[in-house]
Amino acid sequence: MKVIRIFGWLGYLIWQIIVGSWRVVVNAWKPAPFGSPAIIEYQMRCVTDTEIAMFTSAITITPGTLVVGVVAADPDGQPRVFVHSLFDNDRDSVVAGLAALEWQLLHALRAGGMRRPRS
Repeated sequence: MKVIRIFGWLGYLIWQIIVGSWRVVVNAWKPAPFGSPAIIEYQMRCVTDTEIAMFTSAITITPGTLVVGVVAADPDGQPRVFVHSLFDNDRDSVVAGLAALEWQLLHALRAGGMRRPRS
């Protein structure tokens, strides 16, 4: 079952790369200003070094996003990441996208998968 979830994660990541690439191409050819950048702080559910490394790598290889920094876990045990988003300055939209990406990864990596968070 875990193998199927990992392939699902890879498919999801490839799709995000395609969508991000398309947004970059479309915005590069528009005569309007390029992008509407923002830096967002996101509290991760990732806890292991492997999970954090894979999550931050997935963010960085997706066109239009870049990890600016990672903060070690606070006393509650939650690490944070700072993400630069080139095209979306709406914090809620960026956080929702990061949460979906993180859920896909953790569902693939953790034994027994992971429940979808309630909206």
